[in-house]
Amino acid sequence: MEGSSVLFIFVGLVLIGYGILLFKKPDIEWQLSLARRWFLKGGEPTESYFAMQRIQAVIDVVVGALLILAGISTFFTAVKGYVVEIDGNALKIPCTYSDIVELGYQIDPNEDIKTLTATDKVKKNGVTYIVKNAEGKTMELRFENRGTTDKKATECQLIAIKVDETGPTFKLPNGVHVGMSETEAKKIMGNGTPKGVGGSASEHTMNVNFDSYRINLIYSEDLFNRTIIAIRVTDSIY
Repeated sequence: MEGSSVLFIFVGLVLIGYGILLFKKPDIEWQLSLARRWFLKGGEPTESYFAMQRIQAVIDVVVGALLILAGISTFFTAVKGYVVEIDGNALKIPCTYSDIVELGYQIDPNEDIKTLTATDKVKKNGVTYIVKNAEGKTMELRFENRGTTDKKATECQLIAIKVDETGPTFKLPNGVHVGMSETEAKKIMGNGTPKGVGGSASEHTMNVNFDSYRINLIYSEDLFNRTIIAIRVTDSIY
């Protein structure tokens, strides 16, 4: 749960609890109240003071309820995702093409950007593009239309990123990165499920389901010193 959601809900619960207590016992603040001089009669608080406290109690309960609703709303509307690090910058997957552009990467301007028709999640209507920055570093992106209208691929959700040795510095939240040894990676992420030989004879892919995302660790085929030569992070729905 997002930190702000937790804070809103916690403060809301405290306010509601205190409001209820204050309504039942409107004299609990009397000894510390600065209003004692105006609401004192015969050594006791006046009915006006009690009425004012009950009004405050109702306000506390209402504000508390609104904070709880805000916390719940923040939680359900927040963009969920798996946060990776690209050249020291945090990026949450799934994300948008604009997020990638902000990092200095873009699709070749001469590339034909396909229009993806609206479809259900089962059909997985998507397309893959390569992006490059000014230094020549590249990443592979997978876009998917999960909406209800047809859109250009770059206007759809970016649901997967693959980075290899030609790409930027790329780290998972647990520190696993391209170039790390297989031994170190397995200490952190476990053995995973072998997927078999990848795109070439020099690749071997290991699937690891981490939280709600699928991580593909692609190792070199060197039996004595295998290292990660590429990492692919995919939204698990895909």
